[in-house]
Amino acid sequence: MVEGSNERYAKDLRKLVQQTSAVAIFSVLTAVILIPMIYNYSQHIETALDSEVRFCSHRITDILLELNSLENGYKGRQKRAARLNRRHRLRIHNLQQRFAA
Repeated sequence: MVEGSNERYAKDLRKLVQQTSAVAIFSVLTAVILIPMIYNYSQHIETALDSEVRFCSHRITDILLELNSLENGYKGRQKRAARLNRRHRLRIHNLQQRFAA
């Protein structure tokens, strides 16, 4: 009876070792595959966001330069200055309304 009990214990222990080995191998393979994939994806997202931030930065710079040139007005003839200043004020007002939203 003791020998049968020992054999049963050995079989159960062998089964447990096989199952834990399978789980360990699966975990290692998953980590080996998933960690580089996650790193690659995060690098891709970072690169895309960096590109978008640079684009927005250049766009804002261009808009500010345009607003600055409109605020300073046209340095041409004085006869047309009143008409041009009114146009520039309207353009500035329209641009400010468009980009304020």
